[in-house]
Amino acid sequence: MLIACTLICLAGMRGCTTGSAEATDRHPFQKYAYDDVRRAVKQLPAGTPRHEVMLRLGSPAEIRGNTWIYLPQDTGFLIPREMLEVTFTGGVFASYTFKPILFGQTP
Repeated sequence: MLIACTLICLAGMRGCTTGSAEATDRHPFQKYAYDDVRRAVKQLPAGTPRHEVMLRLGSPAEIRGNTWIYLPQDTGFLIPREMLEVTFTGGVFASYTFKPILFGQTP
């Protein structure tokens, strides 16, 4: 009887969460929302140390060598989206580029 009650209670709790059900516009691995990062990167002067870029932009969704990739939460299905590439040279911020994310292509 105790086992049956436990199973019923666990089944009822399945799907429960303590997190918010609100939608977010940040990629799961990024600290800040994509639109906030997009605005902040435009304020970065060339030569900003990597650790300061991390403080201002937050963690990227992906790191590819000397390039950090920031992605929107929804890369879009029918609506084209973009990604942000932040490039470092010698451990300091060198440049940024917005690139389109094309349908069927992995960013």
